Amino acid sequence: MTSLLRPTLGPLPRSVLIRPIVGNGSPEILDHAATIARRVIELPDPFENAGAMLLRHAVWRVYERVGDGCATTAVLSAALLREVLRVAEAGWSISQLERVLEQVWHCVRANLLEHAKTDISFDQLHAVIQRAVYDPVLARLLSEAVDAVGPEGVVLLEEGVSADPTCVYEEGIVWDSGVLSPIWLQAPDGCCRVHEPRILLLDGAVTKGVELLPFLERCLASNIRRLVIIAGEIRHDALALLVRNGERGVFEQIVALQAPSVGWQQQEILEDLAALTGGFVVHCNGGESLSASSIAVLGRARHVWATLRHFGILGGHLDRERVRARLRAARAALARADDAYLRTKAQERIARLTGVTARLQVGGAVPREREARRLVAESAVKTAQAALSGGLVPGGGATLLGIARELRALPMRADPCEVAIRNAFGTALTEPIRVILTNAGIEPGRVLAEADRCPTAAFDVLRQSWVDPWLEGLLDPVQVIDTAIETAVSIVRMVLSTGALIHRTWPAVAAHP
Repeated sequence: MTSLLRPTLGPLPRSVLIRPIVGNGSPEILDHAATIARRVIELPDPFENAGAMLLRHAVWRVYERVGDGCATTAVLSAALLREVLRVAEAGWSISQLERVLEQVWHCVRANLLEHAKTDISFDQLHAVIQRAVYDPVLARLLSEAVDAVGPEGVVLLEEGVSADPTCVYEEGIVWDSGVLSPIWLQAPDGCCRVHEPRILLLDGAVTKGVELLPFLERCLASNIRRLVIIAGEIRHDALALLVRNGERGVFEQIVALQAPSVGWQQQEILEDLAALTGGFVVHCNGGESLSASSIAVLGRARHVWATLRHFGILGGHLDRERVRARLRAARAALARADDAYLRTKAQERIARLTGVTARLQVGGAVPREREARRLVAESAVKTAQAALSGGLVPGGGATLLGIARELRALPMRADPCEVAIRNAFGTALTEPIRVILTNAGIEPGRVLAEADRCPTAAFDVLRQSWVDPWLEGLLDPVQVIDTAIETAVSIVRMVLSTGALIHRTWPAVAAHP
């Protein structure tokens, strides 16, 4: 697995050709490490396959977290495992090796964070994206989008029909859910708009008109003539009652919208909407009665628009304390999320609570090209947001080389196991820059020999010279490097603690005549 991902490391990557599983079509040409890892389904040798699947899973988790660093993770894992196994041959116990490895890793992480620069300029952010995308137009659009939405905002990436990428910034807050009846979409553009509405939020289904009628009468008594209802479900008599009230002019405007998502996620979104509009959710599923609710539960907004598939709220009368509390809850959910879907949903909630969203369309001549460009753009967005969150360090393997140099310079201690692991870690940290140089056709020995004379510089393989990384934009996000090292250590510890592998074979089933 590592040999497949090594060629993709660095600014001059080599490609990997993967033939289709079915048929004799043209091979897929890839230089994206995460995608290559996902294309590996099974190796012929069952025991080699176990290690490959372990690395495949780890690499994909790195991609989901920070978008980059997948090839670095594979290279570091293989190098660190090789060096630690050499140390293990000296006879130290596995538990001792794991304990010392953990200590040295924490030392490496502290050293990494000391080198980080958190005050990032737009040019530095653009440099990080430019090196990930290679397309100057797309890189500029992505840089502007990430800079606008911030580290926790959402850049929605879609496949476009045009070869040129486009980016649209959506004002206010938009959800992927629309009106419950197309009868409200009478405008030529198929969009319903309500100005200065009051907003009713319902958790649950409403099917009978008598459940809505008392509340609607209280709205009319309070001179509320423009009402937007966002509910889990409104159907049958209840929906017909709303339509008739609108058609007869009882209300100037009355619209029912489908609440986004389902289940507990829908409940979270409704609570977010309540905080953003200054209203409260009526929990019909929780036993609360809509007919007994007062108009104090209604929220406010400057403008609400809706189509069959989307709705947006502009100028909500938000409750800032509640919004801050909902943001804390959403960030906690993001920290707990253990898969890409949950992380995406948490990030979308955060973006909507902060009110900034960018929608970017990436096109191409054929579907395969559009999908490849979208994946590269998605990776670049994650990497750039990781940079905004955790800061930047010199790239091109320079930071890892500097940490390895500082590990060797640490004072010697009485524990020979610690010294051995420290040396093993230092040797492994030099492996990424060796691979970057090799992929660029440069002899690593010469460059590494010059490294001690250029401790604050980084070697740029494009220019084939030592440069100031902060001036030239040769930078890596701290979170990418930290995640790669953490994952490599985790893989090594798992291998060290594995005592046996069991391969299951299934008996062949004889076919009946």
